[in-house]
Amino acid sequence: MRDSVSIRNITAQPMRSASWLRKSGANPAGDVTRFLPLWPQELSDRSCEGRKRLISVIERALREERQCGRAGDWAYDLARHAALYRMLKQERAALIELDTKQKTGRLTVNNKS
Repeated sequence: MRDSVSIRNITAQPMRSASWLRKSGANPAGDVTRFLPLWPQELSDRSCEGRKRLISVIERALREERQCGRAGDWAYDLARHAALYRMLKQERAALIELDTKQKTGRLTVNNKS
């Protein structure tokens, strides 16, 4: 009988190769290119639209990794799955923060008029 593994229950420390996960900023660095097929200019785009595109790429990669795991594929990597999941959470939080800042900035400008 196969054990059921949930990505939400993983408490292991991040791997050394995923050093960008431990950085405080929301700017993923070098190792992201190993996980995602992105150009450097796509990674450096920190606007709302750029983050939304990055989130959609991460979601697609996470969906594919999840399918590999469910199918029992030999190429499935739990560490990659966990890193993608953490990256997705980080980018979503950064997008919400950026969106909130932009909305509050617009409100203060409109109130001064």
